[in-house]
Amino acid sequence: MFLVSPLSIGLRAGNDGFVYHREVPLSLPPKEQAVLHLLISQWPKAVEKSLFADIAWGGRGMSDESLARCVAALRRALAPMSRLRISSVYRFGYQLQILDESQADARPPVGHLRMHEAAKGAPPLAESVIFAGQLISQRTVSSLRRAETVLRSVIAQNDQFMAARIAIANCLAAQLSVGLREGQATVDEALEFLSVVEREAPQTPGLRSQYAHLLDCAWRFDEAHSQHQQALADDPEDSDTLYHYGWHLLATGSTKAALAVLGRAAAQNPFSLAGAILCAYALMAGGQLDEAEALLHDQCLKHPDSVAAQVCRLALQALIGPKPELLQAADAFLLDASSWPFGAATLAYVRARCGDHAGAQRLLAQQAQVGATLRAAHMPALLVMGCIDEAANVAACAVQFGCGALPILLQLPEAAALRDHPRFAEVAAQVYRRSVSMDNGRTP
Repeated sequence: MFLVSPLSIGLRAGNDGFVYHREVPLSLPPKEQAVLHLLISQWPKAVEKSLFADIAWGGRGMSDESLARCVAALRRALAPMSRLRISSVYRFGYQLQILDESQADARPPVGHLRMHEAAKGAPPLAESVIFAGQLISQRTVSSLRRAETVLRSVIAQNDQFMAARIAIANCLAAQLSVGLREGQATVDEALEFLSVVEREAPQTPGLRSQYAHLLDCAWRFDEAHSQHQQALADDPEDSDTLYHYGWHLLATGSTKAALAVLGRAAAQNPFSLAGAILCAYALMAGGQLDEAEALLHDQCLKHPDSVAAQVCRLALQALIGPKPELLQAADAFLLDASSWPFGAATLAYVRARCGDHAGAQRLLAQQAQVGATLRAAHMPALLVMGCIDEAANVAACAVQFGCGALPILLQLPEAAALRDHPRFAEVAAQVYRRSVSMDNGRTP
C-alpha cells in the first residue's frame, strides 16, 4: 500500500522539538507538541505508549487515560488538516496517517462520532435509530421494549447498518441492567450483533465501548477492562464511552475513579438521566449524600415527568432522614409498564426506612414473580428490615444467571450489612471471579 508522507501536507518534526506546518511552527501546548513530534518523527511506524511516557511525559507518571485525552485534544486542534488522522493501535499506542484526497473527503468530523455514524443510513432508518436511542435512555419497561422492536425492524431492512447493530446491543445491555432480561443467551445475542460490526466495520464509533459494557453486564470484568481502554483511546470524550467505563469502575469497587469518569460523562451529556442515577449511586457508595441529593434534585427539574428521577430522590431522602412525609410522597406513585423497573423495589426501601415494614413487604410480595435480577433490587429494603438471610438468598439467586446489575447493587450503602453473612463470600466470589485490580488492588 502506498504511504503518504506528512511532508506531503507540509508537516515536519524540527530538531528543536517543535512541529512545523509549511515552515511555520505550530502553536500547541507542550504535551500535544511532544506527542505530535513523536508521531511525525516515527512515521510510518506506530508509537508505543511507553515512548510517549518517556519523552512527552518525561517519565513522570503517564496514564493511558491522560495520553488518550492528550490525543483527543490534538485531534481537535488539527481538525482543519482534513487529511491527517491519528489512529489508535490496539494495546500498543498511536500511529500517524496521512490520507489521500479521496479518503479525506469521506472522513467523519471530529466529535459526536456516534451521531454521525447513525446519520449515515437512509433517512427513515437513521431517524429510527436516533428515536430508539431516545427510548433506551428512558430506561422504562415500555420504552426499552419499543426500542428493541424499532431496531429489529431497522436491521431487518438493512442488516449492514452498523449503527443499528450497536444500538440494539445497547438496548439488550440496558434490559439486562434493569432486569427485563436475564441469562447468558441475551449477552450472546448482543455480542453476535456486534460480531458483524467487528468483522465488517471494526472502526465504527461506539463498538469497543458497547462491547466492553456487554462484558461488564456478564461480569467478565477482566476482558471488559482492556476494551474500555481501547474505547477511551478512540474517543475519550464520548458520553456513552464514559458512562460505560463509569459503570465498570463502580461495579468493580473503584468508587472514586467512577465519580471522576461519570462527572466527565455528565459534562458531555447533562440530560442523561441514566448517567445521573448511576452517578448518584456512586456518590451514595462514597458517602457523599448531600452531593447525591443536589444531583437528583437537578435531574427532577430537568425530567419533571420521570418516575425514576423522583423515586430515586425519594429513596435518598429516606436514607438521609426518614420521616412520615416521605411515606405520603411514596403513595403518589402508580407503577406500570411506563415506569422504571426498579421503582417498586425502591419505593419498598423508602417505606422500610420510614418504618412502614408492612407496606414494604406488600410491595415486595407483588414482585414475587419477577426475575432474579429485579428481586436482587429488593436487597436494600430487606436489609433495612433486618431480613439478612432473605437478602442473601435473593443475591445468591441472582448470581446463578451470571449477569445483570448485582455488582452495582452490592456497592450501595445498605449492602455493607450483608458482608458478614456466610453466603456473601460465595456471592462475591462468583460476581468478581473475573475482576481485575482497579482500586488499590481491591475488589469488593
